[in-house]
Amino acid sequence: MNTFPIVTLALLVPLLAACATPGGERPEFGASVRHVIEAQTYESDGEVPSLSGDKAAAAMERYRTDTGDPRRFGRGTDGL
Repeated sequence: MNTFPIVTLALLVPLLAACATPGGERPEFGASVRHVIEAQTYESDGEVPSLSGDKAAAAMERYRTDTGDPRRFGRGTDGL
């Protein structure tokens, strides 16, 4: 009779049992992900803050306004 499989099984079972957590998955595992998903999910009955015309116009004006002259920085390291 070959005792190698029996000895291997006898050593392997306690090793695998040591890796198992009693009680399964921890309840706090993934809580931050669930919180972010909940925060980023749109609820149709919730109030949505609107962007007023003045705010939108000011934002577009800042976007379109020239923010600087690239020539004021001088020549770059590439010699342009």
